[in-house]
Amino acid sequence: MRKLNLFLYGMLFLFFLGLGLNATAATSVFSVDPEFTVNVVDTNESSVFQLHVRYFGSGVGFFTATTNNSGVGIYPGSFSLLSGQSGTVYVSVPAYPPGIYDTVIVFRELGSGENHSVIVRLAVASECVRTSTLGGIVSLETSSGDIGLVVNATGSTCVRLCVLPVNPLPEYVPVDKGSLGKYFDVKIGRLDHVSWPITVKVNYTIDDITDNNLEELSLKLYYWNTTELKVLNNTGVDTELKQVYAYPLEDETRGSIMMVLAQTSIIPIPESPVTSIILVLVLASTLSLAYWRRIVD
Repeated sequence: MRKLNLFLYGMLFLFFLGLGLNATAATSVFSVDPEFTVNVVDTNESSVFQLHVRYFGSGVGFFTATTNNSGVGIYPGSFSLLSGQSGTVYVSVPAYPPGIYDTVIVFRELGSGENHSVIVRLAVASECVRTSTLGGIVSLETSSGDIGLVVNATGSTCVRLCVLPVNPLPEYVPVDKGSLGKYFDVKIGRLDHVSWPITVKVNYTIDDITDNNLEELSLKLYYWNTTELKVLNNTGVDTELKQVYAYPLEDETRGSIMMVLAQTSIIPIPESPVTSIILVLVLASTLSLAYWRRIVD
């Protein structure tokens, strides 16, 4: 009987715990999308991010938005939304030198006291090359000649290729992958005025492979799909030309940022000289013993 009571108490505990967890999960009264966003700009170019707030509570929600960066502007800084309503908040970021800059925006619903922190990341390029066309083949290449882009335009559009000074998404690189150290951004103004796929080529040297401890045959181009780094469907490496190539489709350029990743090499642990000497002595002793027995016999 006692065991039965313990069993029933245990089941009741789990039941009420489940209710508590569900209640906790349902306490969110609003969301901010995206929770993380990154934008690539040229040097001395300001930028504007859009964040979307949706209110799930009842009645009217009153919100404030603050930032840890005094140079960043938020509009509107305070606003209200009806239940089920969405609103757009604009974050303007001033021009910076080349580099990666994070700004944390905190949204607070005054009635519930609930907070949401989001990160807007500004990646300021070290070089941007761009052109516009009414149609035809467009080729862009960085000043170093390391990165090239070819677009077949079917109508008027603009094309931009930007090189980034450092990895703008280091926390998203898979743990088993290493980077070639080349990061860039592709932006096309009219996606519907392009004959897909486009062509991207990245040149490298053998020093790039050895310095970054990479498996050369596993080199592939990855792209940022706004939530993670994913390998392009059609990418590979030409080890004779020392070139990584890819043919991105339209949906693979919406995230824009690209980089070359590869499997990291497993460096063999060198055998200790002492161990080698011991093995030689053991082998020599074994051979000597075998020779001595042969003579005795």
